[in-house]
Amino acid sequence: MLTRLYIDNFRCFEKFEWKPGRKQLILGRNGTGKTSLMWVIQALVEVAAHGERVDKWFRFDQRTRWLDQSQMTFELDALVRDRSYSYCLTLALEGTPPHMAVSREELTGAGAQLLFEEGSLTARSAGGRPVTLKMDPSRTTLATAGDEAFAAFRGWLGGISCWHPIPELMGSRADAPEDAIRVDLSNFVGWYWSLVKKYAADENAAFLNDLRESLSGFDQLVLKEAGGGAKILYAAFRRNAQSHTIPFSELSDGQKYLICFYAIAHFVIAEGGTVIVDEPDNFISLSEIQPWLNRIEEMADDHKGQVILISHHPEILNQWAPSYGVQFIREGAGPVRVEKFKGDPESPLSAAELVARGWDLD
Repeated sequence: MLTRLYIDNFRCFEKFEWKPGRKQLILGRNGTGKTSLMWVIQALVEVAAHGERVDKWFRFDQRTRWLDQSQMTFELDALVRDRSYSYCLTLALEGTPPHMAVSREELTGAGAQLLFEEGSLTARSAGGRPVTLKMDPSRTTLATAGDEAFAAFRGWLGGISCWHPIPELMGSRADAPEDAIRVDLSNFVGWYWSLVKKYAADENAAFLNDLRESLSGFDQLVLKEAGGGAKILYAAFRRNAQSHTIPFSELSDGQKYLICFYAIAHFVIAEGGTVIVDEPDNFISLSEIQPWLNRIEEMADDHKGQVILISHHPEILNQWAPSYGVQFIREGAGPVRVEKFKGDPESPLSAAELVARGWDLD
């Protein structure tokens, strides 16, 4: 799980430090960096785990406007399989046209170290002798020449899931199974296809059973052949002892949300993964939010998964803010800071009411 994130000189983050728990609710007013935080985490996943070019995800014009410095610094600490890891990535402005490149990178943990400085990587395995290699600063060393001692960390980092669902982009057809799910969940059908192939029938059955309890009349999800190796996902509903199938794309936005979110609970959080979801409550009613919250809490506790929600939904606030809430606070156009949700245990007002009235910041 992610235990610490430090960001300096990126957008509204200046010497920003955040230590999330296994369950975390992030709240804050508009412009306080909530979405930018998710962007940073997704960008680190892409460059440090998947090997994308650094300048594709980090641009020189994303530096903090009021700072006169060229370097961006990102630090990430994690607990993976009961082992602690610390990762630091420093990017600097170079070249013509100007672009961001790796100037320093270090990963320590499990008795080993990767250290990139001045164009060279030094890798030291636990108990082994250091080996020095020349590396390309346009890509991270962790992704391109990562020592096997860090396979667990790299796998965990690559498995972090950041989601901002857009239901109208979710179609019914997939040409092939897809192991990775996109940020907007637009390839849910291909992802679910891969899950059906990967997981045992009883795990999929537990997922479908949760949907039966949450979606009125729901019976099954069915993948049907569509020619050329493609498949189309249908949702089957029962009415008056008869079953009717509806293409996934024709479901309501709320139905799509619930199907995707219960899949997240059963196939990501239950695998011990770290999940970050931006505004999970759109299109979902109050009565549907609480059962899903209870399920993801259970999955996180039982399987050592981590759930980070960005939300202002009153049901989520009331259930999570007192115990798991942190606020992103920004005065004017200054830097962001993070504070534990204050609330007032003696107030008759709920957490949602305190936020609505602005008293949570007093």
